[in-house]
Amino acid sequence: MRRITVINATKGATIGAQIELADTFASRLLGLLGRGGLAPGQGLLIEPSSGVHTVGMSFPIDVVALDKRRRVVGTWRRVAPLRVAGLGFKTRSCLELAVGEIDRHNIEAGDCLEIADRCPSRCAPPQEISNSDDNLVETSTRASEGEP
Repeated sequence: MRRITVINATKGATIGAQIELADTFASRLLGLLGRGGLAPGQGLLIEPSSGVHTVGMSFPIDVVALDKRRRVVGTWRRVAPLRVAGLGFKTRSCLELAVGEIDRHNIEAGDCLEIADRCPSRCAPPQEISNSDDNLVETSTRASEGEP
């Protein structure tokens, strides 16, 4: 699986630089099975995913549910083996992290998470027109007043 860096764009903080991207059928199916745990900075971003389960896992995890723009729609702390988390109609991907990472990074609903090497931001607000382009504004004003 490809390793990526996930950042919390809302808070300007790196969540993990050793996050694996599970974006194929096989990688989503395997997930974290067969591992002994996750260290801080490690995790698994599952795309697409409408929720996760910890059946067959031997350690608990923190789970962050994300919508199609990677905005946090829910968080589940210390999800034990044999559990389900992140299920929801808005959930489009899930980030599995080491226990305590949600609190350590203060991840909360509404935060926007991004993959550091992918641009532009999926959560960025629409660009506002800059006031530094006075000629464009002035030309538009003149044209609306009937001037050339």
